[in-house]
Amino acid sequence: MKPQCVVTNSKGEQCVNEGKGGLGLCSTHLYRFKRYNDVMADVPIRKYTLTKPRSAAQYDGDTELDRIWARVRKTEEHWIWTGSFARGVPQAQHEGWNKPVRRVFWELANGPLAEGERVTVNCGEDACVRLSHIVVKQPAVIA
Repeated sequence: MKPQCVVTNSKGEQCVNEGKGGLGLCSTHLYRFKRYNDVMADVPIRKYTLTKPRSAAQYDGDTELDRIWARVRKTEEHWIWTGSFARGVPQAQHEGWNKPVRRVFWELANGPLAEGERVTVNCGEDACVRLSHIVVKQPAVIA
């Protein structure tokens, strides 16, 4: 049986936490004693909610490309990205890097982009990744 913290408040209620060390104080009361030279028995100890670690959403597919396509919902007019966004741009993990999904689709269909070229959509739908809506913007030339 683990020892209980020895602190009792003014109402006669004993701390329910496990006592540690030679003083028999729980970690919270020991911290208060070291910092303030008082266990502050009448100050309640905040109850923290423990959460289980959770992994990222798993998508169907055996390959990276299958998992990317699993996050696309096709409508009559658009291909809507349902995955993650970074600064308003649809993003996916591809070849070990986080990349804009539009760039991934463009490069798979048309080959790599030139240095400084960027992809955007011309349909007005921020989440759209349809190839026919993706356009390449040339780098700005500063004279």
